[in-house]
Parts: sequence; C-alpha cells; structure tokens
Amino acid sequence: MIRPLLSLTLTLAACGASAPTPPQVATPAPAPGAVPARDAAPAAAPTPDGRFTVPAGAPVGEPVPIVFSLPGRNGCYGQTQVVTELGDHVVQHAYDTHYRDEMCTQQLVPGGFEVPVTFPTPGTWTGTVRVDGAVRGTYTVEVSP
Repeated sequence: MIRPLLSLTLTLAACGASAPTPPQVATPAPAPGAVPARDAAPAAAPTPDGRFTVPAGAPVGEPVPIVFSLPGRNGCYGQTQVVTELGDHVVQHAYDTHYRDEMCTQQLVPGGFEVPVTFPTPGTWTGTVRVDGAVRGTYTVEVSP
C-alpha cells in the first residue's frame, strides 16, 4: 500500500507538481470574556513511559478514567481485580498475578487495568501501582475545585 502512494508522490514531484495540501479546518475563537466550559475533564494522554493514560487535570468529585498498561505475560498467567484506595492526596492501585492451573496458550496477554477514580479534594494527587507487591509505576493528576 505504501509503494503506490510513494510512487504518486515521486511522479508529482518529477512533473513539478506538489502534493495537495489537506484542507484547513477553522476553529472558532471564543467570545471575548467567555469562560471555558468546566463540564469535561482535560483530555487524557499517555505518560512518557507509556504505562499510564491519565488526564493532566480533573475536577473534584467527578470520576476520571485511569488506565495502566503493562506488556503481558503468556496466557498461562492471570491477574486479580485491581484494588484502588485513596488517602491524603495519594491513590494506591494494587493487583497480583498468578499462574493459571489449567490448559493455556503461550500467546501474550496484556496486563493492567482501567478504573474510574473520583478525587474528593483539590490539589496534586500522586498515584502508585503495585503489581505483586512491587511498585510498577506512578502518575500525577492536578485536581481543581
């Protein structure tokens, strides 16, 4: 599929033509003095290590999804339900992995979880994930009133 596209680009360049530019979509400017909408949490983005997808900020009292991903083991392993606990501006997530005592495949199975977290107070919250008792990652979320 890439070769015809590359061929078309090279043909256009050889003929002195340029590739068409994609249409530009105009975003309307906010009205002067407008207050930004607060009903939606900021978009979630992966952390630099790629293990978490968390919003940069979140409103107090509204659930936001926290996604944690690990490269999985083979299909012979499973994991328990994640347990999430909130403390003083701290979120702890924990789960354990275990060998399944049954017939299984060697196919890779992704590990991790997605859970909604509702932050009760504003401020900087730090989350930690423990897998089999060992810390496997951390994240931060700024919570606004």
